[in-house]
Amino acid sequence: MRNPLPPIAAIAIAIALSIAIAAPMAQARSHFTVPAAGTLEGERKGSDRFVVSGNEMACGELTYATAYTNVVEPSSPSLEIMPEFSQCIVRALTGLRADFFQEACYYRLYDLKADGSGGWNAQVGIDCKGEYTAIGWDLFETEAKYRESHQICSTRIPEGPGAGTAEVRNLSGTKGIEVRWRLRDLDYELYTLRGVGSSLLCGSLAGKTGGEASYTGTATISSLDLFSRPQSLQVTG
Repeated sequence: MRNPLPPIAAIAIAIALSIAIAAPMAQARSHFTVPAAGTLEGERKGSDRFVVSGNEMACGELTYATAYTNVVEPSSPSLEIMPEFSQCIVRALTGLRADFFQEACYYRLYDLKADGSGGWNAQVGIDCKGEYTAIGWDLFETEAKYRESHQICSTRIPEGPGAGTAEVRNLSGTKGIEVRWRLRDLDYELYTLRGVGSSLLCGSLAGKTGGEASYTGTATISSLDLFSRPQSLQVTG
């Protein structure tokens, strides 16, 4: 009869087996399959809107554009997408002109989890680059005031993780992904620039901070290579 393995050898084998078993499980985690380099492009699908303290802002145009380089792996646990809003109106009273800015800030999709119906749920964070710290918009009473850069107040949604969630699905073939944004209970800051009463036009009192802002909408995102040719962008795992 053979002698039993020494305790140290038995522990070593147990560790090796646990690593061997864990490795395939780690590889099976959901991730974005992204080519080595290129550009993400996207557009709104249907309608979308921001709501701040019950006051709605809608934009005539929304596109996405992000250049990226993924030099190590063709897969990534997260994806950054920059929104570009324009032609925005806040539906307060008669409708006020809003100039949206993103200040080099991205929506970051991360922590993908399969939802059991062919799609994935993802966490969403707002990530800003360099000295920038927020997305938001300036509000103007009239078109003339907009041209003169005389805003009445400014709304800021600061960067950070946990901005909300998104539902992600692959489009047919390898043509990209569909993202349904569900950003709830966003913190925001309101700065009044012209008089105490003007803060009411922004939907809240000056200096307000809290979780009364939200953003909902749907976008389709695709990938182009360095020669502007379509290439694969999918979620797997």
